[in-house]
Amino acid sequence: MNSCTVAICALVLYDHAISLSKEIRYFWKRGVRTGSKLLFFSNRYSLSAYAVFTVANMGRLSHKVCGFQSTSRAD
Repeated sequence: MNSCTVAICALVLYDHAISLSKEIRYFWKRGVRTGSKLLFFSNRYSLSAYAVFTVANMGRLSHKVCGFQSTSRAD
């Protein structure tokens, strides 16, 4: 995994964190369910879930991609 992927994931999570108050004000407090609201939530939370899982699995995936193997044994 390269540093650009990590930077993009950090930027996405940062954007979601700073815009959460506006999201609550404009989307969560309105009772009307519309297609645009569904599209907004599916886009926002699928992208943030991808960013979280990508960063969480960063160490495990980099070992597989780079070919590193652990030298410690659990005998």
